[in-house]
Amino acid sequence: MHIDIKHIVRGVEGGFIAGIGFGAMLGMTGILDFISFMMHAPVVFLFIVHIILSIIAGVIFSITFGVHINTDAKGLLYGCIFGFILWTISTLIMWSLLKNTVDLYGPAMFLPALWGHLIYGFLLGIIYNVIVPDKEQIDK
Repeated sequence: MHIDIKHIVRGVEGGFIAGIGFGAMLGMTGILDFISFMMHAPVVFLFIVHIILSIIAGVIFSITFGVHINTDAKGLLYGCIFGFILWTISTLIMWSLLKNTVDLYGPAMFLPALWGHLIYGFLLGIIYNVIVPDKEQIDK
């Protein structure tokens, strides 16, 4: 499988845009403030880290799923699957970092993050299909 540099660039672009959308949702719902409080880190720092991770995830998405996306439906499907995978990984990491918090609030505290990661994947999948022209798709 050959990955064109255009797909990597589209992954960066899609990851950045979807990360801004997810980050805005985190900010509006107060989740970013909660994580900032729990981790003793400034909100701006966490937002920047989130955007960087979103860009990295966008590149990973473009390499793993992106070359197979040539319709909006495939973009949605692969994007939501990828969002679920990201949620699973991030939940495992956050669970280990916030063990006492999970004991206090229960595992249900991670459910809002599931919606956020699915929205990230939704946006990433759609954006990726929109910004990568059909003629650049490998798997038609």
